[in-house]
Amino acid sequence: MIKKLFIILASLPLLSIGQQTSLLSHYYENTTLFNPSLTGLNQNTSITLNARQQWYKFTDSNIGKSSLSFNKGFGDDGFGAQIFTDNSGNITNSGFSLSYSRRVVIDEESFLFYGLSGGYQNNNINEISSVDIGMFNNKFNWTPNASFGASFTRKSLIIGLSVDGLLESDLGFTTQENILEKHYYGFVAYDHSLTPTVKLSPSVLYKQAESGASQFDMNVNIGFKDVLRFGLGYKGNFSENENFGPLVTIGLNFSNIKSLISQEFTTSEVSSYSVGTTELTLKYEVKNNDEVKEVKKEEEGKDEKVDSDGDGVSDDEDECPNLFGSVAASGCPDIDNDGIRDSQDLCPNTIGELLNNGCPILSEKDSAILQKAMTNLEFDKNSTKISSSSYSYVSNIGKLLLGNKNMVLIISGHTDSDASVEYNYNLSAKRAQSVRNYLLNMGISKSRLIMDFYGESKPLYPNDNDSNMQKNRRVEFNISFI
Repeated sequence: MIKKLFIILASLPLLSIGQQTSLLSHYYENTTLFNPSLTGLNQNTSITLNARQQWYKFTDSNIGKSSLSFNKGFGDDGFGAQIFTDNSGNITNSGFSLSYSRRVVIDEESFLFYGLSGGYQNNNINEISSVDIGMFNNKFNWTPNASFGASFTRKSLIIGLSVDGLLESDLGFTTQENILEKHYYGFVAYDHSLTPTVKLSPSVLYKQAESGASQFDMNVNIGFKDVLRFGLGYKGNFSENENFGPLVTIGLNFSNIKSLISQEFTTSEVSSYSVGTTELTLKYEVKNNDEVKEVKKEEEGKDEKVDSDGDGVSDDEDECPNLFGSVAASGCPDIDNDGIRDSQDLCPNTIGELLNNGCPILSEKDSAILQKAMTNLEFDKNSTKISSSSYSYVSNIGKLLLGNKNMVLIISGHTDSDASVEYNYNLSAKRAQSVRNYLLNMGISKSRLIMDFYGESKPLYPNDNDSNMQKNRRVEFNISFI
């Protein structure tokens, strides 16, 4: 009898474990097992199987839990159901629960969820001797249970709080009360895309029993192309000598099926006679019909669009449907891809501005170089030779051209009205040519130096005094682009 009483007392710690929602490695894929508010988080229909073998080979009896969950969101409402069996050595709990959640919209990216679940579980103690069986009521020990949860979501962030064991039901094993005490849960999960194909998913779960026992679970998963997942985690609490430790997770997805398997390693003395804990989760999702219809509608819409010239702009939006063009120019030819079609672009090979007819707008610095050259360009009297004092100004124009390969310089020669018209035409041409030769010697291509000459035909001022005639003897510069 004393030996049997010792066995009963030794089983009480296992009973306390069985009272709480079971330990889970994959809590982030089985959130509705401890927080009913997340029942309607996903509009798709999800079917989730979770199986956990705790401390394998620790005893002859199985220690672990299996559950099968169904969840479906209908707009702002969510409905779920689950059946489970929880074995803690000689203690077995099995039952079912139904859950409901309600979504409250905060803005386009933020939501609040509230949920409630309720059900029954049957509690059983196995292998009771004929001597001790009179101490236990081990038949039809069905007890009700309920839990409440609330969650906040924003984009890929989830924060949840919940409480289980709201009814504090009597398990009914003996004539004395064996209360299913309350347990409190806090949960945070976040998905972050490191690259278009790699996603990082950290999560934390903390649970606290009303009697004071606590536990935290931490996981970091890395997903690749929504196909392969690898994760590391740790279970622990704030007490010493507990049977917790690290875990490794591997997951593989096939179309609508997600699979996860984890192996936990205990760092306590249990590791000497147990091979650790293994957990498996399989989840199957059936897409929402409205979502499937919307995807098909979009795909059909894409198929119906015609792009005759194959430039990526459909004919109904292409202003030049039979000419290959750019998206920036509404489907019309645009060699430099600056959004200005070639037929309207004065500089079709150089990215420019709409306000400057497709040509670049010179900076203040570049404009100043041209202006200083025109102001300070002088020739020896009755000569076409550039004065040495003007060399630096013309050199600055050459440097500007060398640094901008698409620039074209237009050199225009002018004279005053002194001498004959024919002589002045020749003089203006020779002075423009002197400037061009100077720039050619700097290594600038002849094709980028365009020469014009006008003689006395375009005076800036009347040729009625020496000052005005000096101003009319000039070479002007303009910039264009290839």
